[in-house]
Amino acid sequence: MAKKVQTRSSSKKVPLWKNPSPFKIYFDSTNYILLAVGIVALIVGFVLLSQKPWDTSSSLVAAPLILMAAYVIILPLALLYRKKGQAAEEPKESQ
Repeated sequence: MAKKVQTRSSSKKVPLWKNPSPFKIYFDSTNYILLAVGIVALIVGFVLLSQKPWDTSSSLVAAPLILMAAYVIILPLALLYRKKGQAAEEPKESQ
């Protein structure tokens, strides 16, 4: 006789809307501020890079440094920054 084997998914029926999404973005206001600063830094860097005399110090030195800081430091920090207590928190389920 074949016995019906219950798996974890079949024994516990949880509606999809109650499951926390693994794709939820946990952005705080600090993340949005850092993102805005990064975008402003990108705009300033590209504006300095597009100045007409191409051999000026702003086009050759300042613009690449600002762009490098925006791409390597500010934007990744905006995406990855989390407060210390926020990483351990799990979404609370309301019943």
